[in-house]
Amino acid sequence: LDVSEATGPMAELAKLAAILDCDLTPTDIREVALHFEQNGNALGAVRVSGPFSAATMEGKLKVELSSIDRRVLNLAGAASGIDFNSTVISSANDVVISQKGNAISINGQLNANKLSLTKKAEKQTTPILDLVAAYELSVDQTAKSALIQKFNLDGMQNGKKILHSAVAKPMPDRKS
Repeated sequence: LDVSEATGPMAELAKLAAILDCDLTPTDIREVALHFEQNGNALGAVRVSGPFSAATMEGKLKVELSSIDRRVLNLAGAASGIDFNSTVISSANDVVISQKGNAISINGQLNANKLSLTKKAEKQTTPILDLVAAYELSVDQTAKSALIQKFNLDGMQNGKKILHSAVAKPMPDRKS
């Protein structure tokens, strides 16, 4: 995908490219990657790899977001008039899919560095934060249950910790 021209609120997306690379077999995702670049400069990537059986819908995958740049994030925010300023997002996740795709567990971490949003119409900007979230959760669609084993969130502003939140014990979903 090449954005050759863009105007108005989407002007900074001109010359943006999204490149999809796929290398897979019926039993292995060697790599599925979506790379973003602008004028030849890397703006981040999303990658998935690992053993995965298309026949059984089961596997163990690595899912990574590497250095997703503000210009990629602005694809989502531009329509709402939101600019992600100097934000860069990265994430590393281990995903296990089992029981014919009915059970999924995720263990990972998300980093949002220099996170700051500006609502252009109101000219309002949030303070710059660095956030780190570590999590472990699972969903069993057959049993209609979900479990948050771990969720930790830490935030820093100007090098000082201003936020720490953690789930003290596993949190199962509530059945109605």
